[in-house]
Amino acid sequence: MPTRLLAAYIASFFVAQAAQAGQAVERLNGVEAIARLECRAINKSDQPQDFTVSFALPLSNARQDVYALFCQEGAAAIETDRYGNRIATYAAKAVPPGEVRRFGWIAGVSLYAAVWHPTGERRALPEEERAHYLRDLPVYQIGAPIITRLRDALTRPDMRDVEKARAFFDHVSTHIDYVRDGRWDPAPEVLERNIGSCSEYSYALIALLRASGIPCRYSGSANLTQANRTKYDPRTHEDTVYHRWAEIHLKDYGWFPVDGSRGHSARLRFDNVANYWGRLPAGQLETYQGDGGDDVALGWDYIANGHCAQKNALHTATVCVWVEGRTGDLQADIARVRTALDAADSAEAFAAILKEPLDREIALWLFPSIEAVRLPALAGGLAAVRHPEAVYVAAYCERAGIALPPELASSALADKAFVTELLKRVSRAPKAWSAFEHWWRKARPLVVYSEKKKAFELTAAGIDLN
Repeated sequence: MPTRLLAAYIASFFVAQAAQAGQAVERLNGVEAIARLECRAINKSDQPQDFTVSFALPLSNARQDVYALFCQEGAAAIETDRYGNRIATYAAKAVPPGEVRRFGWIAGVSLYAAVWHPTGERRALPEEERAHYLRDLPVYQIGAPIITRLRDALTRPDMRDVEKARAFFDHVSTHIDYVRDGRWDPAPEVLERNIGSCSEYSYALIALLRASGIPCRYSGSANLTQANRTKYDPRTHEDTVYHRWAEIHLKDYGWFPVDGSRGHSARLRFDNVANYWGRLPAGQLETYQGDGGDDVALGWDYIANGHCAQKNALHTATVCVWVEGRTGDLQADIARVRTALDAADSAEAFAAILKEPLDREIALWLFPSIEAVRLPALAGGLAAVRHPEAVYVAAYCERAGIALPPELASSALADKAFVTELLKRVSRAPKAWSAFEHWWRKARPLVVYSEKKKAFELTAAGIDLN
């Protein structure tokens, strides 16, 4: 059945978000993009499973405009959480072992670099909110000896909150080295080892701030930057790493962003560390702000989170793909591509739809509406436009027992070295396919089509799966 589009929320909600707190935020350097979030959920157990997948929807705010947003059909709920985030939750029942389900959204966005200025008025948090943003949680452990020791060493009782916050920001950005190891360790461990990812920098900052009685939270985003340009198409970008930073509530500013991990990078480059103190660069599509925990739909995530009653039965692989530019009417573009997809019955017909980046991303967002019998033609269309997802669709068909012409077999589409990597991972076993999905979302941006070899090749010998 064709996917029916659901508008996630309305313009009046955007206006309310953009006006929140009346903050004095200066916008600079606009970036226009069409972004697509895809979350693939895989039952990696050997039994049918019920599961839910929740993900955050980007909202308009002081530094970004979301002028169009659509979710796929089937959301059990789209709700606003206590932090003002819009969360879509999809429920899947009795999903067979090894089966893959796709969820996500597509949006037209304008993003800006932003500088926070004093508002000219005192902005105090309501007492209940203040208490909430001072609470302790397992990832912060604000009473841990290293937290209280550093707090006392870096601050004095006569310092203003903004001075204390800057002391913590300077310490974290100077002493913690950026390491992404696939773990989110609590703040005391991060400060003991002095290594961590962007999330762990944020945990460390929040722990020090809350231990000092300064309300704070975190924000998370997808990276819509030139740094994540793919090898297969210079106009298409993919992000699987994402980003998180801390926000402090200061009476002269309201919510004030501080980015410890980017501050660390600036110091290494002998750059201006102040670019990440009360400033955010363009290209961060914010999806979530607030706090984490067992009482939050996303847990400690800020992009997407899957939940299954059986432990370790569910794997999610999430990617944000974006193409440069703006569309005048995203809903009309989606309707046009959907109509063409419904009629496509050959590789040539699919190729005609897939040749332009925007239409291709819309078509891939509509992937769940394409019947299994037409997947070989889709693989052929993807191969014709030199998109590496042709290899994935071929492998998917082979695993599902869907007949492919010889020239569209995964072994025919990929060169020898690439096929070797595929054979290590492609298997009918649910756990093996789960591992393949995780590897593929990291490998795909590094795949190119070689006209010399007449095959896709992987441009990196090793893939950083973290």
